[in-house]
Amino acid sequence: MKRSYSGCIPLICDFEEQGLAAPVDPKILAASHGLWAREVHAYAPWKEVDYRDPAGRIAAGRAWRSSRGERGPSVIICGECGSGMDVAWRLIEAGSLKPWDSVLALSQKAGRGQYKRSWVSPPGNIYAAWRWPDADSMGADGMRWLALTPLLAGYMLAKAMERLGLAVRIKWPNDLLIGERKFGGVLAETRSNRRLIGIGLNVSSSPGDRLLRNDFALPATHLLAHGFEATPLHLWLKLVEKGKSLFEEIIYGMTPENFISALCPCIAWVGSRVMVKTADGRVFVATVSGLSQDGGLRLKSNGKEQTLYAGSILPA
Repeated sequence: MKRSYSGCIPLICDFEEQGLAAPVDPKILAASHGLWAREVHAYAPWKEVDYRDPAGRIAAGRAWRSSRGERGPSVIICGECGSGMDVAWRLIEAGSLKPWDSVLALSQKAGRGQYKRSWVSPPGNIYAAWRWPDADSMGADGMRWLALTPLLAGYMLAKAMERLGLAVRIKWPNDLLIGERKFGGVLAETRSNRRLIGIGLNVSSSPGDRLLRNDFALPATHLLAHGFEATPLHLWLKLVEKGKSLFEEIIYGMTPENFISALCPCIAWVGSRVMVKTADGRVFVATVSGLSQDGGLRLKSNGKEQTLYAGSILPA
């Protein structure tokens, strides 16, 4: 992928708060993985700056700001942590993560996915927690958009990747596919009307099929295996830039109904038979008909139509 620099501000943060994230600086980051070594070099020089939580609720630490970003959303790069989502929520509580800012974790010990499944998180991939604007800032349809957040995030990422040259489909409700293999997933969390989007993308590695066999999950893959040359920070900056633009196009240029119509062609296996596993563990075969206006998956089984709101599907 051709390197150009976006308007985002990369910031390596070594927080002093106990348990928030492991120590990190440009040298530690570069030593963690070959792709991160390339990032540290590409975004140099890194200038050490003061990091201060405005509310004083997070212990101040050291931070290094890339000279390549002058204004725009901040991308806070942290060391190994339990989950980048937990770091981001802590920063939101402290008032130091604004809408469109994000946390990019080097690795995670307890990354989480749909239904609290663990997400294998070694260095070299993208583990991001991205703060979106609050629902009440999106006008009369804000609460409807809130309900569609996972699908909206998946659509934005799929379209952003398409603009970067990679065809991506969405496995309802929140997985990203290359062909019949998963390379990414989306997790949406809301607290007191604040929205945080967790995004995991396999850039350079993915779990082996054996690890996923018993979890009603598709086999995994990663971008480099498909000839898509990418590095974690550079790709994430591009996705933030393109995703923010797409968000504004959709929210301010479409109704939720228009969005569902635009989304349907991106959904995997429409018109095909799938195995369905509901949230309560029921398994059955159905044909995917499309999406309901509120984002549910429309299914036809034994001549009857139904809508799935929680569960997972696999090709039959």
